[in-house]
Amino acid sequence: MLVYVPAVVGLGFIFSMLYKQSAVLSALAAVTIALVIAYGSTLGDLDIFLSTLRATWGASALFLVVPPLTVAVVKHLRSNNRWRGP
Repeated sequence: MLVYVPAVVGLGFIFSMLYKQSAVLSALAAVTIALVIAYGSTLGDLDIFLSTLRATWGASALFLVVPPLTVAVVKHLRSNNRWRGP
């Protein structure tokens, strides 16, 4: 699982440069579509799909959460509307 983290964070940085408007939603949609395609061969049989999802849940959750989160953090850090304090 730790091996996936740099690749997933890098994917988030790529998405942040690729998408300009609604970047977080676009990143979430792109990753969701990629996971549906990856699990596409198992979607016909529910038992096989659930067992595959159960076996790869950690990596799937990592790919669903981290790229949109990385995009949100990068967009927040690049924004000009930061709170400046008193």
